[in-house]
Amino acid sequence: MLFRSERFAPGLALGASAALVFGWAGSEFDRALFEDWGWSGGVVLVLSLGLLQALALGPCKGLQQHWSLSPAQSSQPRLVWRWISAPWIHTNGLEAGVNLLLLLIVLGASPLQLGDVILRYCLTSLACLTLAAISADHWGVQRIWSGSAGAVSALIALAAGLSLLHGRVLLYSNGALAIPAWVLLLVYGALQLGWQLPHQREGETSLAWQRLLSSSWGWGTLLGLLWALISWLQGLLP
Repeated sequence: MLFRSERFAPGLALGASAALVFGWAGSEFDRALFEDWGWSGGVVLVLSLGLLQALALGPCKGLQQHWSLSPAQSSQPRLVWRWISAPWIHTNGLEAGVNLLLLLIVLGASPLQLGDVILRYCLTSLACLTLAAISADHWGVQRIWSGSAGAVSALIALAAGLSLLHGRVLLYSNGALAIPAWVLLLVYGALQLGWQLPHQREGETSLAWQRLLSSSWGWGTLLGLLWALISWLQGLLP
């Protein structure tokens, strides 16, 4: 499985390089514009994703098809740029709305600067996309990868995992509304199960767990929980 992943090396390398460039550009924009306005990096990211999604639904409808990534495209050198574009636009409009809302809840009050937010978003999305592509290629699962599901699920799973390990409820407060992290984990997980469990190709014989591990959401959840466990273990060290 890992040997076959060598075919994805160009996309992985390009995606990692682009993450560094986007992070740098975000820092420059933050200093030039958003720092004076007092906007958090998370809010700017959500607004940027929302603008791109609006363009994809309106005047630039081709973006949804041309910016997504499928298993057949993931190892093609001439389509390697899709590894960069896939995390930015959803092919599913409902999923786009849900992910934007969740990102606003989770990152809306984040103290992180725009450059740090974008860098983490890109690297987390790339990690989830890479693992999903390797899994789909290994098991012959047909999937279309697009949007922020990997980053969103990793953030929610991290918060829910830390909440469980530390024995306290972690709340996301927005005005008068306070939402526990575990509620977001359960609600988002239920929605994603409905989107990820069905076969996307007629005649496909993959198992349910293989389809889940061929999704960015599945790997984002696992990586978020693993990250929470590592953070908790580090806190136990003297």
